[in-house]
Amino acid sequence: MLKMTSRTNLLIPVLLLFSSHSTQALSTPINVGVYNAGSRYITIAKKGNQICYSGDSVPPGRYSIAVGETTGSLTQSGSSLTVDGWKEYGKTVALRLRGKTLVVTHNGKYAGEYDFYNSGQPGSQYTGVLGSCLNSKGPFFEPAPGYKITLPKVVSNKQSRQRSQTIPKGSEVTWKKNASDIRGRLDQDFTFICPPNGRISTVWGTDIYTDDSSICSAAVHAGLITARNGGAITIRMKSGEESYTGIKRNGVKSRGYGNWSSSFIFLNSMGLEPSVSKKTTASITWGKSASKFRGRLDQDFTFICPSNGRINTIWGTDIYTDDSSICSAAVHAGLITARNGGAVTIRMKSGEESYTGIKRNGVKSSRYGSWSSSFIFLK
Repeated sequence: MLKMTSRTNLLIPVLLLFSSHSTQALSTPINVGVYNAGSRYITIAKKGNQICYSGDSVPPGRYSIAVGETTGSLTQSGSSLTVDGWKEYGKTVALRLRGKTLVVTHNGKYAGEYDFYNSGQPGSQYTGVLGSCLNSKGPFFEPAPGYKITLPKVVSNKQSRQRSQTIPKGSEVTWKKNASDIRGRLDQDFTFICPPNGRISTVWGTDIYTDDSSICSAAVHAGLITARNGGAITIRMKSGEESYTGIKRNGVKSRGYGNWSSSFIFLNSMGLEPSVSKKTTASITWGKSASKFRGRLDQDFTFICPSNGRINTIWGTDIYTDDSSICSAAVHAGLITARNGGAVTIRMKSGEESYTGIKRNGVKSSRYGSWSSSFIFLK
């Protein structure tokens, strides 16, 4: 059963052309074509000696894909094909066939499987990023726009030392400057000077920020300086968090995010760490799912669904697939209404063999088969 009503531009030609084609055999362990799991797709294509893949979902960016929403080259490794690009992040992502099913592993562990969907098209006919990969003469790796990789790139100790030496204490930085190049220097402090008349850049988190957030913009968000006047601030590097809360504060709107590998906090004028709240309730859109919290079994998360919401797709009844709309499922469960919205708390659970779909409280949920992760509501 497919969780889809349309396809993204990358794969539209795929669906229109090949309903009667048979699988095209490669001189590799994998067959070219499109593989599907619910609303997730992986395309395998070949042009000459170059073999590439592309991970895609409907709608783009909403669903978790075992290879990520990335496009890249593949290298044969025994009976599998390995994604070249993920090696830069210390992760071995491999694809292999089991019958006509594409099985994906991360560092040797099962990460997902995709059923053969159709044969795709000849490699020479692909355009866009996948076409660029097929036309490249070496390793290729490119995330989809807006897809954020949550792993640091692997660097040697020498590279790490060189990077850390580029930021002396008390140096003036731009408003785009982040702390990613001092990642790993846990509980070490760094002082920066933010120049006046700054321009706000992207920030993820509240009180504790992802290390790729703009340092100066986060300082405005934290209430330590203003963009107009700038000023000196001191950060302390911290380990990563499992989730970051986004709120609007001091004229800066920070973004929420899931798991990230490294963080920073600000020290107050006394050189002390502020109290950091990790339980802040996050406001979410009606399209937000729980897929970013997959694997965090029996952990609870509270969200605020805004008023005048628009119902999105959900699968299940009482227990829902993690890619269901949280707010829409809350209406289905009778906890809130789309008109008024409200706060809801979910608990992450393991996947089910099947999910029942019924119409309840004006929302029709869909049924589905086996899925890897679920959530329920606490009432």
